[in-house]
Amino acid sequence: MTSSNENSTEGLLPQLQPTKWIEDMAEYDLQAPAHQPFIAGLVIAYILDFDDFQVSMNPDVVQQFVGQFDPPMELVHQVALENLSARTSPENYSISGQGDQIAIVCDIDDKFTASRILLPDLMTAWSHHIPGQMLLAIPHRDYLIAISDRDPEYVSHIRQHLESDRDHQGYALYNGFLTWEEGEVKEYRS
Repeated sequence: MTSSNENSTEGLLPQLQPTKWIEDMAEYDLQAPAHQPFIAGLVIAYILDFDDFQVSMNPDVVQQFVGQFDPPMELVHQVALENLSARTSPENYSISGQGDQIAIVCDIDDKFTASRILLPDLMTAWSHHIPGQMLLAIPHRDYLIAISDRDPEYVSHIRQHLESDRDHQGYALYNGFLTWEEGEVKEYRS
């Protein structure tokens, strides 16, 4: 990409959405935005984030925006992750607790908080703070938490809190835990 295209792509970000979002668009004969499957009934949609509004990128807009005819989804994804990473810093999350009850919470309220689960460097860094297996929860798009699997009572307490919070928030994503294993997000099987 040329430098002018790189500057114009700063607003391109990944946003996690439930698969049902894509299905609903098809039901109304709307063109689905550029997206790819993720896991656990979720897709990664590609969004243009402006100061006052957001726009889902349909495949035609992606071509124009990236400056390539039929750009590979890997390129779109890479640019989106680079932009999200640039918007993420240690000030965006907090670490609390100790031992097996440590928690890392990110709740930026920028509509891309849960999408930070897609940042391998961030997830790897977080995993160094979490003893045992790192469990991840994204009950809605403005919340991401990481905890250890070592204290079943604590895991149960967090699960109950997340279920309650999910019912009171919009943009619900995933009810349950995911995990960070071998450098990727996977579904958690307790």
